[in-house]
Amino acid sequence: MSLNTEELLGAIDVLTLLKELGVAVASTTENCARLCCPLGTLQDSDPSFLVYFDTKRFKCLSCNEGGDAIALTA
Repeated sequence: MSLNTEELLGAIDVLTLLKELGVAVASTTENCARLCCPLGTLQDSDPSFLVYFDTKRFKCLSCNEGGDAIALTA
């Protein structure tokens, strides 16, 4: 059985993936979670990396990176 990209992204939880990669969650709301950015070279002292639960996407307000679980691991 093979999954297409949409099915794969539907099966992956970005927040769980980040936790498994060792990234600590700073806070959560009903719609999103805030973390310190695990991507850029910037030292993110204020959690600016947002993971949106409804779309399973992320956006960093510090380094301006964003995307889905595939972009996160690429």
